[in-house]
Amino acid sequence: MKIRLFPLSLKAPAHPLPVGCRVAMRAAMEGAPHARTAVGEVVGHDHTANEGVACVIVTWPGVEGFTATYHLEALVRVERGGDGTPRPV
Repeated sequence: MKIRLFPLSLKAPAHPLPVGCRVAMRAAMEGAPHARTAVGEVVGHDHTANEGVACVIVTWPGVEGFTATYHLEALVRVERGGDGTPRPV
């Protein structure tokens, strides 16, 4: 049995939204974001069952907080500014 080694250059690229980063919905950020705009945290990665499209698992804060799966295009990586308004990174 031969063992096949792959060069490091074939390593998978870093994920655009890594675990632990803060995200907001793209639609909210394209509108007029404000201090109360929801900012969630990426807690994992997944793929859709049918198409195999990459998805991100996000947990949202608050009393009514929940965890949901989103396509990458639906989210924007953000950081809160000094006034509390989320800004794209």
